[in-house]
Amino acid sequence: AAYYSLKAVENLVRAGARERCYEILRYKALYEAAGADLKAALEHRKDAETRVRAGVSPGVEIIRADIRIKQAALVQVNRQNQLKIAVASLATLIGAPTESEIDVINQIPGPEQFKPVDDPEITALARRPELLALRSGAQADALAIKMQRAGYLPAFKAFGAWTWQDDDAMPAYDNWRIG
Repeated sequence: AAYYSLKAVENLVRAGARERCYEILRYKALYEAAGADLKAALEHRKDAETRVRAGVSPGVEIIRADIRIKQAALVQVNRQNQLKIAVASLATLIGAPTESEIDVINQIPGPEQFKPVDDPEITALARRPELLALRSGAQADALAIKMQRAGYLPAFKAFGAWTWQDDDAMPAYDNWRIG
C-alpha cells in the first residue's frame, strides 16, 4: 500500500510540474506578446502625433493613443505578474526558494526524449518532503515484509571452541567442543 501511495503522489507531482512548466511557457509568450502590443501602441502614438501636427486628425487621436499605451502597459505588467506567480509556483513545487530564477526551455521534452538532471519533475520528485516520507514508509514496509518472511525459514546455529593450555606446573591438555 505504501508503494502504491508513493507512486500516486509521484504521479501527482509529475503532473503538477508539467502543468506549471506549461503555465510558465504560456505566460512567457503572453508577456512577449504584450510587449509587442506596447511597442505597437507607442508607434501608433508617434503616428497619431504626426497626423495631428499635419492637421489630418483631431487632437483627440493623441488621447486615444495614450489610453492605448496605458492599457498595453497594464496588460504587460499583468502578464509579467502572472509569469512570476507561475515561476514561484514551480519553485514551491520543487522545493526551491520562491525568489529563485527558473527558466523553462521553450520545448517541453516528451517521454521519448532525454530529461536533463535539472528537469523540474526530477527535482520535484527528489525534494518533496511528502515523497521522502512516503519513500521511507515504503522502505520500512518492505523491510517488515522481509523480516516476516525470515521468520518462516529454519534457523541453523553452530558453535565451536578449542582450548589450549601451556603451563609448566600442569601438563598441557587440549580441549575442544563442537555443536
